[in-house]
Amino acid sequence: MRPGFGEAGLTDKNDRPEPGTAGRGDYAAFLGRLSIIEPAKDAGGLWTVFRVTQLLCNALHTGEASLAEVAPKGFVLAPADIHELGFGGDNWNKDWYAITVTGDVEKDEAAGHPIWRIKYGEDGRLSSCGVSIGSPSADQDSDADEAAREGAIRFMYTGLPQSLFGIITEPRFAGLYPLSPFDAIEMATPCGGSWCRISTIYNFQPYYWQVSSIINFGLAVKAE
Repeated sequence: MRPGFGEAGLTDKNDRPEPGTAGRGDYAAFLGRLSIIEPAKDAGGLWTVFRVTQLLCNALHTGEASLAEVAPKGFVLAPADIHELGFGGDNWNKDWYAITVTGDVEKDEAAGHPIWRIKYGEDGRLSSCGVSIGSPSADQDSDADEAAREGAIRFMYTGLPQSLFGIITEPRFAGLYPLSPFDAIEMATPCGGSWCRISTIYNFQPYYWQVSSIINFGLAVKAE
């Protein structure tokens, strides 16, 4: 896979699978012993999720594959509104998708399943592509150990940029120790001859394991 995100391809909306289509992406050889459905709560689990994210989002952005082709096996496509709220509307979140294990955001988050959220613009081009893991509330039954949490925090400043071919543009804690257990990180990645924004938040405080990252293809990074 080429570094960054290449020239964006147009995907005909009529060619996209209906929500509910099972994912066909076979990442088994790439993942080895690591699970994408239940990623480990350590740096290895994060690396797995974000490398798949780069492959998945890049293929959609360049038009090299459909949603069903990039969605990992074991996942299904769901309308974003139904996944988030449990019901849909006629004119709400048109052309937004979730790549999900359970089809329900609360169940996905409680089980630690990654959720990919895909949004297309009115012109048919990919607008944003992102992934999130974790629960919005503390879960004392599934805490990561101290070493795993420290490794995850370091990953956010080293492994994450490598996974997404990004450059940190707001290194608030660069060079400081200890790194913050929760923060927001802004990055830029090569994107169709320009630079696209990647916005990431994480929270690896005790009894938390949350991370969310969105690649915004419609928001170019401008030089100051």
